[in-house]
Amino acid sequence: MITPHRHGLAALTGALGLCLSPWALPASALAAAPAFHVAATAPEKALDGIIRLSERDPDFFTYITRWSWSGKPKDKGYSKLLTTPLLKAIANEEKRLVKENCGGKYISGDLCGHGASPISCTQDMSDGQYLYKTAPVNTNTVQITYRWPEITQDVATYRLVFDQGRWTLDGISCTNGSQYN
Repeated sequence: MITPHRHGLAALTGALGLCLSPWALPASALAAAPAFHVAATAPEKALDGIIRLSERDPDFFTYITRWSWSGKPKDKGYSKLLTTPLLKAIANEEKRLVKENCGGKYISGDLCGHGASPISCTQDMSDGQYLYKTAPVNTNTVQITYRWPEITQDVATYRLVFDQGRWTLDGISCTNGSQYN
């Protein structure tokens, strides 16, 4: 379940700061860590900020799924965290799930769309620090796998791209089978 948090704006500011930080170097400047560890590199810190934001800010979930009871969701800087193709992939999957599960319309009290966060690939959040392992793909792209601290199984693998001076989430592959972009 995505849990609201009183400091949603602070989490967004932190996530944006990590993505836009001056020490956010392209993948060619990263040394791949051999084992899972707490977020240490610029792309790992950017991803950790995005995952934590997805857990604490219900408006972020509303924005990425492109659904709101009260009209078009507002972009509070979220679009700087995910690429346009990834946002479209998540929104298209939400639309497909709503059509499949509820005939194309949200029904109050029913689970029509995503049953888990498309960002964290879970229904809950860890109290501890997530663990990451990064592998450079090319000079401006990394692949990061993450785990919960108390579990030895991978939760998801992400693709981040370094573009316009920041790390941006571009693809998600959940171990439960869900994939976006």
